[in-house]
Amino acid sequence: MKTNLYTIKDTVTGEMLMPFTEKNDATMLRAAKLMANSQKENYLNTNMGDKQVIRLGTYDNETGVIESKVEFVANAMNLKTTIKEIKEELLEEKTNGKKD
Repeated sequence: MKTNLYTIKDTVTGEMLMPFTEKNDATMLRAAKLMANSQKENYLNTNMGDKQVIRLGTYDNETGVIESKVEFVANAMNLKTTIKEIKEELLEEKTNGKKD
């Protein structure tokens, strides 16, 4: 099965973390949002303005083949959820829940 390979790039140093896999961009962004909004300090939420999520390509876990196609996915700053956005999401969930 093919999965995508991703990394976090520090644009100041030009360096990238060790690659890791996620099923697709949506699952990668979900994981990155959790890291960006974590109360605990981590590589992504430290100096967020300098970090980017990069897709490196694909990895086939049955054949071991890695296909390289480096593409920008997101800026870390865009993954940070504000208190206002959280309140709006909660209100929307509450409103949608009442309609059912």
